[in-house]
Amino acid sequence: CLAKLNSIIGVFEAGGFGPELSARLFRAAGYYLMGAILDETAGYAKGPSAVTTVSNEELARDFPSVVAAGAYFGTAGFDKTFDLGLEMLLDEMERIRDGARAATAKGGSARG
Repeated sequence: CLAKLNSIIGVFEAGGFGPELSARLFRAAGYYLMGAILDETAGYAKGPSAVTTVSNEELARDFPSVVAAGAYFGTAGFDKTFDLGLEMLLDEMERIRDGARAATAKGGSARG
């Protein structure tokens, strides 16, 4: 297990991130992936993880934005939503890495 963890963190380090950012990005990516998995397997107010389920009438009356968004939470929309989030996460990682490289090239200190 430690060998796998070491190798995954090493991917971030090989991508140009220092030890601190590698650790933080590993956790951020892990949180994102686990959240996406939990979202798809457990569901929201109607799912098995809900403490108190909510009727369709109550949802429509009290939570219209949730009802409208619900169309995009189903299985059909999962890949599109996941891809968008992953793209945003990877773009931000690239931006952070490039900023750190630019700071180092200018003689500054790169964080992480």
